[in-house]
Amino acid sequence: MHRFLGDLSIGGLRLKHLDGELELDEPLDHTSEHLLAGRLCVPPEEKELLEVGRPYRLQIEEGPAGIVIVSRMEQSKDGEVIVEFEPLAAVAGKPR
Repeated sequence: MHRFLGDLSIGGLRLKHLDGELELDEPLDHTSEHLLAGRLCVPPEEKELLEVGRPYRLQIEEGPAGIVIVSRMEQSKDGEVIVEFEPLAAVAGKPR
C-alpha cells in the first residue's frame, strides 16, 4: 500500500486533500492516465456527494490521475467515511 493525498473531482466540484492508500497504480498505454485502485477517507459531511458505481476523477498530489469508480463506502469508528475505489477500465471489463 502506498499512502497519498489527492483530490476527487465530482463534476464541477472537487474534494481536496483527501488522505488515502493506493493498492494499484498502473499507467495506461499511449495516455497520461493511470489505473488507480485503493481507498480514501472522506469527511462524513461530504459522503452525500458520492455514489457507489459512479465515476470520478482522482488526481494524486504531484502524481498520476485517472477515472475511478466508487465500489464501496463504509463509516469508520472515528466517524470518517472509508471510500473504496477501482479503475473505470477494470469495471468496464467485468461481466454483468
